[in-house]
Order: sequence, then structure tokens, then C-alpha cells
Amino acid sequence: MRDEAKRLSTTLFRSVFVYSIAILLCFSGIFMALFYLVYEHDEEQRVATIAESAAAFLEDKDMQDSVRILEGQLGQDIRYTLVDPQGNVVFDSGGNVDENHADRPEILEAREKGISTVTRYSSTLGKDTIYTAVLLDSGNVLRLSEERASFVSVFKSTEPALIVALAAAFVLSVALSRLLTHRTVAPLNQIDVASPLENETYEEMRPLLSRVEAQQRQLMEQNRELARAENIRREFSANVSHEMKTPLQVISGYAELLAGGKIPQKDAERFARIILTESANMTDLINDVLVLSRIDDPVMENAGKEEVELLSLSHEIVTRFLPLAEKQSVSIRCLGSSVVVDGNKSLLDQLVSNLLSNALKYSDPDGEVVVLVGKSIAPPDSEGTPMAYIRVRDNGCGIPLEEQHKIFERFYRVDKSRSKESGGTGLGLAIAKHAAVFHNGTISVESSVGRGSVFTVRIPTEHEG
Repeated sequence: MRDEAKRLSTTLFRSVFVYSIAILLCFSGIFMALFYLVYEHDEEQRVATIAESAAAFLEDKDMQDSVRILEGQLGQDIRYTLVDPQGNVVFDSGGNVDENHADRPEILEAREKGISTVTRYSSTLGKDTIYTAVLLDSGNVLRLSEERASFVSVFKSTEPALIVALAAAFVLSVALSRLLTHRTVAPLNQIDVASPLENETYEEMRPLLSRVEAQQRQLMEQNRELARAENIRREFSANVSHEMKTPLQVISGYAELLAGGKIPQKDAERFARIILTESANMTDLINDVLVLSRIDDPVMENAGKEEVELLSLSHEIVTRFLPLAEKQSVSIRCLGSSVVVDGNKSLLDQLVSNLLSNALKYSDPDGEVVVLVGKSIAPPDSEGTPMAYIRVRDNGCGIPLEEQHKIFERFYRVDKSRSKESGGTGLGLAIAKHAAVFHNGTISVESSVGRGSVFTVRIPTEHEG
């Protein structure tokens, strides 16, 4: 983060400094050029005014008087030249001139317009010369000229002062750039990422800070979910270890007695049956743990689903449980109407099987278990999705109201002594709940002590019929 901020401040400093120097140089050049042009224009106006005044004074004079009058101007900064109609120089205050001036631009323009002002630059002298020519009534042309420093000469003459000014401007630009950079970056360096939206910073930063806060909330929620999942994993591991420890101890103890070979045959057979029962309990526990692991696996979220007809599936499961029901003297039947859902047939089978097994386990002799399958139709003016339902009703011992919110927890048993006798693992209802959630459904219970229980699973369906 420190390197990122440093690069940002350096970029800002360089940008501000370069822009300020460029603007300073640009405006300095423009100001000097404008100043020189105004100065040059004023000089041209001054020379033109003097030329017009001199021409007016020479209008009534002949050639000799004109020359005599112009000779009186010797020694002044302005050079006077009198040119006859043929272009010959009659008089020049700068000395004798033999060159014909008929083709000079200012002479030609003066004969055409009456007056002309021209500025020419001499590369040899490095100076500008202003020429103003006025046509006299006699046909002669009076030309005044004055030398002045060119723009390049003016620039060179002021070069030391410009260097000092630019050096001062450079130092000032560095100082201002550093100050501006510091003031710009300071609010960014003071941002508290722990509370992004509580920072007083630029409005343009609000969208970014909002995204940072949203990501922080998401990370915190994910951390809570991970912590919760870790607690569930540890608790699950502890419960599995505890549940497996008891049958293993029983198996190990009786196996050790059998290995000793000193017990009667009758006891050996009883010990073998106990070992077989505990092994079966361990197998059931392992199978249930594997089912839960498979449901919890994220890969299952993308598992392929198929159309499953719940009534025929329930009939198959009830038929499979008939021998167990007859053994316990409990009647079992399946009723309802055909309904189709999109789901995982294996999980739905596990769900109904666990509910049915649980109902038979806690039913009294001569009791009855009913599996009812159907579909709840959403009202016509409702946007709700139709729900398929599976109800498993028994008239067994029932579940106390204060225990009902716990029964879907893993390894939880309402009647531990009865579960021990019937060999339950405490995972059946937890598997049923996970299977229902996998299908975007719900599971609920209605029960009262001594009157039995009704477990209802609801799964959304889009299928007709």
C-alpha cells in the first residue's frame, strides 16, 4: 500500500510540475510577443506621424530648399531620404546613396497609396528597420527610417533576467506542486479501510469505498460461515467418534471373550449375535455419515436432476418397509395423487425412507403409519410456486413441544433409551432436512406427546398434474 501511494504522489507531483512549467513558459512567450508587437506598432505610428509632419512642411519648397531643410536633420536618430520620381536618391541623411530606390516596397506603395510603412529585418545587423514613405505633390517621395532592436535581440538582451525569473518560477512550481500533491494525497492516506464509508474524503472515492465495504461485509459473512462450518465439522467429528466408540468397545470386548475360548457355547452364540448387531449399527452409522457428506459436498449443488414421480416412489419405499412393519405389528399404507418434481431420486428415496423408518421406530404395536403424497395449488391471483408435499403420519409416542426445534440436529435423540433399543444413529432427520433443502424445499413437524407426529416435506414443482 505504501508503494502504491508513493507512486501516486510522484505521478501527481510530476504532472502538476510539468503542467505548471509548460503553462508558465507558454504565457511568458505570449506576453513577450504581445508586448513586442504593441511596442513595434507604437514605433511605427510615431515614425509615420513624423514623416507626415515633415512632408507637410516640404510641400511648398523646391528641391534645393527641401535638401537644405533635410540637411538640418543630420545627427538625429531618424534617417531622412528624398527620392525623385525616377527613383534616384536626391538626399540621404545617412550619406551619399547611388542605388536606385524606385523598386523599394515602401516607395512603390507610397506612389500608389500616398503613404506606406514597412518593417524589414536585417539578418546581418540583427535589427529591424521601420520605413515610412510619403508621396509629395512634386512627385518626390520623402522616406523616413529608424532602426530598432529585433525581437530576437530584445530576447537576448533580457536573457539574464529571464533566466533568473524562470529559476524563481521553477522553485515556486516545485514548492506549489509539492504542496498541492500533499494536500491531494493526504485524504487518501488517512482512509481507514476498516470503516470505509466513515472517512471524510473525495466524493469520487465513494463508489470505490462502497465496494470495499461491501467486500468487507461479504468477507466477514464468509468468515462467519467458515467458523460456523468449522464448529459443525468439529462437533460432527466428535459425535461420530463418540457414536462409533460405543459399538467398537462392545465388539472389542465380546470379541476378546470369544478369542479366549473359555466361555460356554450358549454364551458364545449370544456374544456373536451382539457383535453382529453392533456391527450392523456401525454400518448404518457409516452409511448415514457418507450420505450427509455427499449432501454437504458443493459438487452436489450441480448434480443432475431428473423428473421423479413421488407417489410411485413412496409406494416402492412402503413396499420395502412392509416386512419391518409386520415384525413390529404396525400397519403401513401409502395414499395420495400423482405429482412430479425435478430432483435427485436417490436423495428423495433417502428422505422418505428416513421419515418412514423414524415413524415405525417410534410407533406402538398395533399402530398405524400413513404416507400421503399430493400437491398444493397456489391461488390464481398469487405468484407463488405450486408445492408438492409428502406427509408421514404416525400415532406413536409423539415429541414434546420444547424438543421439536432440536430434532433435525445431527445425533439428537428425543428418547435416547428407545433409540438405543431400536439402533438409531440420530442422523435420519438431519439427512431428511438436508435432502429437503437440496431440493429448495422445507421440512416441518407437528406433534404432541401421546398422539403421534406428522412430518411434512414441501418441494416446489412446475409440473402439471
